[in-house]
Amino acid sequence: KKPTGVAGEAMLRAETPQEQFNLIGAGRRNLLINGSFGVWQRGTSSSGALTNAYSSTDRWSFNTRNCTTRNISQEDFAAGQTEVEGNPTYFLRSEFSSNSGGTGPFIMQRIEDVTKTSGQFITASFYAKSSLGGETIQFRYSQQFGSGGSSSTERDVEVFTLSSSWKKYVITYQLASVSGKTIGTGNYLRLDFELPANTAITFDISQ
Repeated sequence: KKPTGVAGEAMLRAETPQEQFNLIGAGRRNLLINGSFGVWQRGTSSSGALTNAYSSTDRWSFNTRNCTTRNISQEDFAAGQTEVEGNPTYFLRSEFSSNSGGTGPFIMQRIEDVTKTSGQFITASFYAKSSLGGETIQFRYSQQFGSGGSSSTERDVEVFTLSSSWKKYVITYQLASVSGKTIGTGNYLRLDFELPANTAITFDISQ
């Protein structure tokens, strides 16, 4: 007897649970894969020059351009630690020394299908720390429209100042709409952490 409203009537008309999931926006919440850095099928360390290439921890790629030191490694959390929630086993450590102008090294992940996040509000959260504290990292996204598609859309989102101890960072922002864009093959959304140029830094990230 309770009035259902337009949304309630749509839920009642849905013939399958999947249709109801689509109506309320349920389903997969975390777009990132291996955000806990728990899987390392390519090995647990890397020191080679990388240009938007995969190395070590699964799904994450790296650009170590302009770097003379480039060490990427799996590190263990101490048992019983309380600084980082979720009881993770590992974290990603990147030791970079960048000694030329321009931009610094990148840590990034591609999320397939640029259309599924078009115009959406998303929240990014992570734990991080650095060797000295006080260094800054740039968080940005890039919409890549693939082969035969429009030119990429890149946005700087936020600059975070790092601490020498673990700290949680959270930001909510709106992605650009892909309305009017030509979607080619192999399109994706890319999320980037850009580390500072002309700096020697040990950067740790988790969760």
